[in-house]
This record gives sequence, C-alpha cells and structure tokens, in this order.
Amino acid sequence: MRIGGDKEVAALLGISPARLKMRISAGAPVPPYMRAPGSKFRRWDLDAVEVWLAGFTVASALAPSAAAGHAAVSHRRGPGRPTKRESLR
Repeated sequence: MRIGGDKEVAALLGISPARLKMRISAGAPVPPYMRAPGSKFRRWDLDAVEVWLAGFTVASALAPSAAAGHAAVSHRRGPGRPTKRESLR
C-alpha cells in the first residue's frame, strides 16, 4: 500500500490540489480516501486511486481501421457571417 497526500492524488488525476478540494466539498466523485483519528489531513491509498481511475476507462466505439479513416475526414465550415462590405451590396 502506497500512501500519498492531496498533491500526489491531484497529480494522478491531472488537476490542481485546489480543484481536488473543491470536488470533495462539492460531493463530486473522487477516489476513496482515509483520515486517521486526530489528523486533519486526508491520506490516499495510491494503488486504490489507480484502480478507481481504471474504472473510468472508455473503449473506442470505432474499429482501429475506421478510426484511422475517420481522422482523415475534414469537415468544411460554411461561409460564415457576411462582412459589412458584403452586406451593403
């Protein structure tokens, strides 16, 4: 069991420690943490955090060959809003 603090967990999640604290206070989903009796600091089992993160893995809906072809397709934008000069004609 590897134990870490808010900074280590925030780094694993790719967010700032302040954002982690806001997510906890807002009731947003966060990995399980522990608080030792008499301590004001949260401690995290870093292995459990990694397992928690693995639960959010999303598989791609496209097959690998279709995904490669899909990335090559460019979507052309429309003409956009006319300029003032064009609208005065």
